[in-house]
Amino acid sequence: MNPGEQVSVANGSRRPRLLVVPHVYAENISVREIEFARRLTRHFDVYCLAWKDALHVDNGNALQRRWRQFWIALGSVFARQDLRPAGDGVTYVTAPVLQAILLQRAIGAVRATELCRSFNRRTLESLTDRLDITHVLVAAGTFALPRRTEVQSFIDVVDWIPERSYSPDFVKFKREELKWVASEAHRVFAVSEPLCEKLRDDCGIEAVSMPNGADLRALRSVPPADVAAASPRAWSQREICHRIHWESRNIHGRGFRS
Repeated sequence: MNPGEQVSVANGSRRPRLLVVPHVYAENISVREIEFARRLTRHFDVYCLAWKDALHVDNGNALQRRWRQFWIALGSVFARQDLRPAGDGVTYVTAPVLQAILLQRAIGAVRATELCRSFNRRTLESLTDRLDITHVLVAAGTFALPRRTEVQSFIDVVDWIPERSYSPDFVKFKREELKWVASEAHRVFAVSEPLCEKLRDDCGIEAVSMPNGADLRALRSVPPADVAAASPRAWSQREICHRIHWESRNIHGRGFRS
């Protein structure tokens, strides 16, 4: 996609467009939000942000690893906007992404995350405008939601920090940070009921539980006694996608939250 290219589609004839920002981008493992993206193509024209993650560098030599991470993170900042339609029905989008690892040694993790959110928010706003995006699902903690009132925004919370490993001040900062992010979203999803309870009790955030999907063919091979003992229940991918689509339509019917 050329820098100045605008996607123009007649408003009356196009489907809603969903931009997904996974909590991590990888092609060699299953990633929760990317799996959602693939299954939501039935309801949306789906775009997924793709970038090379510096944290994926695996090298036995610490110096070589850090050097490689630096160059990958630097290249990510200057990435050209590009579209790559794939056979799974998702269009993968390359765009400039600022990664915290590039800055945190110099200015600290907190300040680096703040700068990443500001930079990456502008990337999402640019993509939202050029692709006529109507819905955004963000799981990456270094992305702030685009400031577009006409776009329905969703947050997906996949984990929480091990609080005993951090200072009380940092834990308080992370809670306030998540509250601020959630305040800008139309809905917040979480990976489990216990996480929903924690978000509600510690952060005052009402989240919708949306557990990871399950391979039903594999589950059918498990002895019935083991299945009965499993808790909480795993949702199928179809149920998950219907939940996202239902939440989206529900919000649209009520209007945007003020």
